[in-house]
This record gives sequence, structure tokens and C-alpha cells, in this order.
Amino acid sequence: MNQYPKHLWIGTALVLIGVVMLLARLDVLRWEWWVAIWVLVAALGAVKIVQGISGRRPGKVFWGTVLLLIGGAQVLSHAGLMNDLPHYLTPFSLPLLLTIVGIAFLAMFLVNPKEWQILVPALGFLGIGTVMILADLGTFSREEVVHAVRNYWPLGLIVFGTALLLRRRSV
Repeated sequence: MNQYPKHLWIGTALVLIGVVMLLARLDVLRWEWWVAIWVLVAALGAVKIVQGISGRRPGKVFWGTVLLLIGGAQVLSHAGLMNDLPHYLTPFSLPLLLTIVGIAFLAMFLVNPKEWQILVPALGFLGIGTVMILADLGTFSREEVVHAVRNYWPLGLIVFGTALLLRRRSV
């Protein structure tokens, strides 16, 4: 049973499109029709997050977070608010996408803290995305990162396997 009526989706979409169009008319941001798609993606993400939190459905929170962050990043990029960022922090760059996925897993954990094993992929994706961003910023060389990943990637298997074993014991 869907506790959110269909008019919630339509109303949210209309409000967001209206806000974007108003900001374009006031010369706060540039408007092109494809931006409406990203506004709708972000709005869909926000609705999914609310549905997931109220229904304690972590899967909806995960996808809602991904949609909200990617859609929001695209809108911010189009508005010129991300122009000063380096090229590797564009909305569809690998480091940023990995970080977004890590944030989405973390949001899933926050909805259902009993499922602590969700922290394993959350920390993994956040860690990899952060390390890639730091490497691109020049904190350390990309070769050092590649070398560390090649040598220590089995640690991820160990941590994930241990999480699965501990979950099995607690059930």
C-alpha cells in the first residue's frame, strides 16, 4: 500500500520546476530544459528518501540518496556553482560517484542501525572515493594509491567476510 498519493510527486515536481524557472527569470541561474530532468531526478531522490525513512526501507533511502546527490550536483554544476572545482569533481567523475555511493550506504545504515554490516561498503566506497580525490588534489601520488590498492585490497574481503560471519552469528 502506497501511503504517499500520486499528487505528492506531481506537486513536488511542479514546485521545483517553478523555483528553477523563477531563478532563471531573475538571472540567478541559467535555464535550459534539460536541467528540468536533473531537478526531477533530485526531487525523485528526495521523495524516495522520505518514503524510505518513514517506511524504514533502506533500499529506497539508498537510491533516493544517489538520485538526490547526482541530480543536485548536476543542477549546481549547471548553475555555475561547481565551475571552480577541479575536473575530477564533476558530477559524473568516478571519485565523486564512489563518494556518493558511500554516502548512500551510510544513509541506509542510519535508517536501520541494527544492520551494522552496511557500514563495510559505506566506509569502503567513502574511503576509496576520498583517497582518489586526495590523490587528484596532490596530497599523494596516484601511483602510491594504485600500489596500496594492489597490495591491500584483500583486506576488504577480510572485513566484508568477517562482517558476514558476525551477522550470521547474531541472527
